[in-house]
Amino acid sequence: MRSCRSCPDTRTGFTLIELLVVVAIIAILAAILFPVFARSREAARATGCRSNLHQIGTALALYREDADGRNAPHRSCPDLPGDPHGFRLAQTGLNAGPNERWWTPTDSRGTAPGQAIAFDLPPVRYDRPGLLSPYVRTEGIFRCPSYAGQIGYGMSFVNGGPSGRPDSEVTTSFPDATRALVAWDHAGGPGCAGSAVTGSGPGARPPFTPATGALGEPHYPARHNGAFNALFYDGHVAIRRGSQLRDSDFRPPGTPPVSTAPLPP
Repeated sequence: MRSCRSCPDTRTGFTLIELLVVVAIIAILAAILFPVFARSREAARATGCRSNLHQIGTALALYREDADGRNAPHRSCPDLPGDPHGFRLAQTGLNAGPNERWWTPTDSRGTAPGQAIAFDLPPVRYDRPGLLSPYVRTEGIFRCPSYAGQIGYGMSFVNGGPSGRPDSEVTTSFPDATRALVAWDHAGGPGCAGSAVTGSGPGARPPFTPATGALGEPHYPARHNGAFNALFYDGHVAIRRGSQLRDSDFRPPGTPPVSTAPLPP
C-alpha cells in the first residue's frame, strides 16, 4: 500500500481573482436590489399614507355634516381678537394661545403664545385636540409613515379654497369640485398657503409657490418615490407631483391674489 504522502494533492480552492469576481458580482447585485427594496418599502408607506388621508376625508365629511354644511377651517384662534384663523401672524406656525385648535391634534411642546411650535419633531404628547379629533379613532392617522414630524399633512387655507367655507359655495364656485385640493403630504405644520400679497387682506392668500425645488419641497414633498399623496374635496386620494399643480387645483379660476411664482391656470 502506498503512503498517502505519495498521492497527488487534488484539493482545490478559490484563487484571489475568483474571489474578487464573486465580491464584484455581489456588489453589483446589491446595487441593483437595494434601490428596488427601498422603493418597495416606500410604496408600502405610501399605501399607509393614502389610508390615513381616506380616513381624514371621512372625518372632514362628518364635521361638515355636524356643522350644517360648513367645512372645517384649517385653524381656530379664539385668543387672537379679530383674527379667528390666525391670518395676521407673520409666522403661521406660532402658538396663537391656549385655546388655539388646528384641524389636527397638536403637541404645543410647552411653547408660550407667540413662540414657534416644533412641528418638525415627533410628538411627545398631543396636548391640544384638533377640530377633527371627535371624528377619528386614533390620532395616528395625522402622521405620515414617511415623515418624522408630529403632523404629516397640511390643509389648504388658500383664498377661495374649501377651508371654512359652506359646501354649497365650494360646489358652485369650482368648475369641478372633485379637483379641489383639501389636504396633502406636508412638512413643518398642518396648514399650507402663501403669504398675503400687498393690497390684499390678511385672509387672502394664494397657493404657496414655487411648487418645485428646494423651496417647494416642504410644502409639496416628494416623499413617496418622487411624489406626494393628496386628498381632494370629494374624498378621493391621488398621487401628485409639484410640477403637475395648477392654480385651479386650489381655488376657483380668477380668485386673487396671484401667487408669487404664478402657477398655470
